Amino acid sequence: MSGNELFRGEKLYDLLVAKCTQNQTWLPYDAHLLDTAGVMGKLVNHWLPANIAENIMAENPSAELEKLCIFIALVHDIGKATPAFQAKICERFPYLKERIISFGIDLQNTSSFLEPNAVPHSFAGEAILLQAGCPSGLAAVVGAHHGSPFPGTQNPEDCIEIHEEIFYGKQGNGSSQGQIWEALWREWIAFALSYSGYQNIGELPEIDVPVQILLSGLVMMADWIASNETYAPLLQMEDSGDCLAYPDRIDEIWEKVSFPDQWMPSCWFMDDELFREKYGFLPNEMQRQVLAAAEDVMTPGIYILEAQMGLGKTEAALSAAEILASKWHCEGIFFGLPTQATANGIFPRLKAWAAGQSEGVQLSIRLAHGMAMMQQGYRELFHGQARQNEDEEGGLVAHSWFEGRKQALLSSFVVGTVDQLLMAALQQKHVMLRHLGLAGKVVVVDECHAYDAYMNCYLERALEWLGVYKVPVILLSATLPAKRRAKLIEAYHGGKFREEPEGWRDSEAYPLLTYTDGDSVRQCMIPVDTPKKNIKIIRREQGEIGEILKDRLADGGCAGVIVNTVAQAQDIARNLREQMPDYEILLIHARFSMADRQQIEEELLKRLGKDSTPSMRRLIVVGTQILEQSLDIDFDFLITQLAPMDLLLQRIGRLHRHSHRVRPDRLKEPVCVVWGCGGEDEGSKMIYGRWLLARTAQLLPEHICLPDDISPLVQETYRDMTENEALYPLWREHMENQSKKEGRADSHRILEEKNLCGTMHGLLDEPVGDRDSDALARVRDGDGSISVLLMVQIGEGAAGFVPWQSQGERIPCDHVPSEEECCKILRQKVELPRPLSVYRYDECVALLEKQNYEYLEEWQHSKWLQGELVLLLATDLTAELCGYKLYYDRGYGLVSEKEE
Repeated sequence: MSGNELFRGEKLYDLLVAKCTQNQTWLPYDAHLLDTAGVMGKLVNHWLPANIAENIMAENPSAELEKLCIFIALVHDIGKATPAFQAKICERFPYLKERIISFGIDLQNTSSFLEPNAVPHSFAGEAILLQAGCPSGLAAVVGAHHGSPFPGTQNPEDCIEIHEEIFYGKQGNGSSQGQIWEALWREWIAFALSYSGYQNIGELPEIDVPVQILLSGLVMMADWIASNETYAPLLQMEDSGDCLAYPDRIDEIWEKVSFPDQWMPSCWFMDDELFREKYGFLPNEMQRQVLAAAEDVMTPGIYILEAQMGLGKTEAALSAAEILASKWHCEGIFFGLPTQATANGIFPRLKAWAAGQSEGVQLSIRLAHGMAMMQQGYRELFHGQARQNEDEEGGLVAHSWFEGRKQALLSSFVVGTVDQLLMAALQQKHVMLRHLGLAGKVVVVDECHAYDAYMNCYLERALEWLGVYKVPVILLSATLPAKRRAKLIEAYHGGKFREEPEGWRDSEAYPLLTYTDGDSVRQCMIPVDTPKKNIKIIRREQGEIGEILKDRLADGGCAGVIVNTVAQAQDIARNLREQMPDYEILLIHARFSMADRQQIEEELLKRLGKDSTPSMRRLIVVGTQILEQSLDIDFDFLITQLAPMDLLLQRIGRLHRHSHRVRPDRLKEPVCVVWGCGGEDEGSKMIYGRWLLARTAQLLPEHICLPDDISPLVQETYRDMTENEALYPLWREHMENQSKKEGRADSHRILEEKNLCGTMHGLLDEPVGDRDSDALARVRDGDGSISVLLMVQIGEGAAGFVPWQSQGERIPCDHVPSEEECCKILRQKVELPRPLSVYRYDECVALLEKQNYEYLEEWQHSKWLQGELVLLLATDLTAELCGYKLYYDRGYGLVSEKEE
């Protein structure tokens, strides 16, 4: 029986209003709920990952998932069937109001209510359902469907008594009007029960908090799709809705949405030949061990792989993820990395891997970070799809619905910054959608050593929830302190283990795989089947860098110089260019525009990457931490400023990285020069703290053997300093700073499951702002940063690009730029120097906003440029801002000088 056969001309539901617009269109209450229920059924049967469905059913064996989901969808907006909501939505549409009044409802004006907005309709719906006898967990899902669960300090059942007029009208409970509204709720709940297959409300199951969160995310998806006018058109004002036919309307909505297929992996083991077929080479011993562990486990768990740089951890993780996804019916992978640059760098590899999974089916992929649309390989997926060859069906597509910032994790394959995972632990509206996206995947986090104490708080809380959802997790690191290893394992499991190998928390074995199976910990040392590399370490001072480079590169070759701050990198590059005019000096850091930085990175990969052709030309690359983690490049010789031991080893991993390279005689032995061991540099102390630098300088040996020395050096660096009289004061200072960071992070983390008492109430009692910038500021403990778009002012009415990036192209300031122009403009993004970003943040932002309003107001109407700050340079590429003179140089990036 169709929905309109049940109601049309018989009930008030087809007169109540769910939606209306200024365009004189509307949708009846019952139509929107039937739309949402129909979409919900499609999601459960054609989109919801199988492991989520299985986990929900395992925890609630009496629940029949489709019935339960359809019932929730049918009642999710029951709070709109209240006099306060109907008065508000009909206020500007007398025609709709008169229709309701004609049925006998005394619909007041909104102004007649004392507090018309005191109870959002989602919370009103929860209160109505509780009053009707609905289980509290199920009612909580309805209360949370607009992104925020009911506050933990209040009782939703009290809403009706405290705000009686919102539910019953001005005449109150017990009046004839009040009885009409109560009858409406009873009748709609009775219909929803019957429609979804329940005999009575007593058959509805009680559901636990994790299930509440996942179902909240699912009902949000269904509601958003059903509320999209492109998919579910509204009616003309004079149309009563008799034309709506179900289920035909649902089929039409689903066809318009046109979601890609779900990934259905079927790889329960991987032998050497299958591995070679996928990657073009046989697995090494580390990769074999990881695959064996994934094949043997009996339950989902967490895997921490510690192995040296360049050993193939990415291929090991992807292969293991494919096996784990097959075993536990996961239908996607999230791959998280520390920065946008590392995410962009690995995206082509993961895109190629994902394309190999898409034979005969179309799968969705998402690059998830703020500047994803600037990645050319990703943008191409919006205009077609990636195929292995043109004769095959299937491929990859970036589906437009998943591009919403809240939907970032709902695609099958997601590559992005680790922030996307950390925000699953953040008190931010609609966080349930992040949980839904992650719960159906295998989660991989690369370079998990790169996160500080603040970010680790969010990572641990995210792992706690992933453990609750039984999500397989793979963490990769080259240099992980043993205490971090133990905390990450314990966070995922949230308790003691029935079985654990002796000393696993302190093991210095390397390479090392630590993983869990049920409530047991497993650990295996991986035999090294790659050649060892002995690095000679020489301590020098900064002033000697030029002479050392002249001597080492006399016969050619390439050297890397890695420093800790942008200003130091610019100064050193400037000095080297003056001292060594016959040498080629390349500079790379985060204060180049995106367009220029990408060009520099491409040049470095071309000349120093894995597939590059060695050159005898004398090349020196000066850079910041970008060279530490973002680029797979190989230096013949390395000079680095002192950094914490684990990060120093990461830098050393760029030295003689590719064994096939032919090197000049003077550079055949891998040598790393370390400067700054005297501890005099204030910039380094500000970034890393005094203790870690002092401890690293104290332990730094004259020779390092890779990989043998990696774990012992890292573990000894991070060891408890209680008995070290010389370093104890610095260590205690470090620990106090760590504790402060953890305290700041904890104030905005969502609660653990065990601290939520039966319902998800209170999950978001201290929410951060709803913008991405608000969330990113919370999950990373950095001082405020200001990103600007560098443009050149051309006269009064146009802006252009720096000369080497365009052929004199001009973009008028008085119109909204095209999408193509916006992409070019966004590629000019660069961060302002620290003195402006931190110490004069408010003043700087206010001044830029004022200038943008005066000259570029129209640009703010672009969805691409909205909220962006533009720094307009003069034609000589200079600007003055808050007491600083800025200039942009092709060879140095953005340079700042404090004005006298």
